[in-house]
Amino acid sequence: MEIVEVPTKVGASSRVLDVAHTTLGLSRGLEPGEELVIRDRAGEFHAATVADISFSLEDTHYVLTVGARLTAEMAEQRRLGLEAGSEDAEMHEVVDLLGELRRIRAERAAKAYTDNEVARPTAGLPHERHARQRTRRVSALG
Repeated sequence: MEIVEVPTKVGASSRVLDVAHTTLGLSRGLEPGEELVIRDRAGEFHAATVADISFSLEDTHYVLTVGARLTAEMAEQRRLGLEAGSEDAEMHEVVDLLGELRRIRAERAAKAYTDNEVARPTAGLPHERHARQRTRRVSALG
């Protein structure tokens, strides 16, 4: 498994990255479904998987799904390879499951927020809520 430097910082809102092959400094192309470790601009390590590949005349683009954040030690263990069934391999499986759980929770929270905002498009905007309250007070006085 490779450790690949990506030219961006990975955050809670960036669980999917679109990166150009030329920005990665790789000697070979990546394959769909390939698992790798990425190191972001902030120096943090994350598990990642190549979800999709697209081609243009200028470059190849990879869509990477970002998984759990990894310690430097775990990133190095993955680079060197893990022995199946070992205690380290089991720890990595748990970390990957926790990363997947975090991704699912974030997706559900985003969907719930979006659904709520679509159902009540102005309910969460303070300036519009106060405008309605002022209108009601003026109507009651007049």
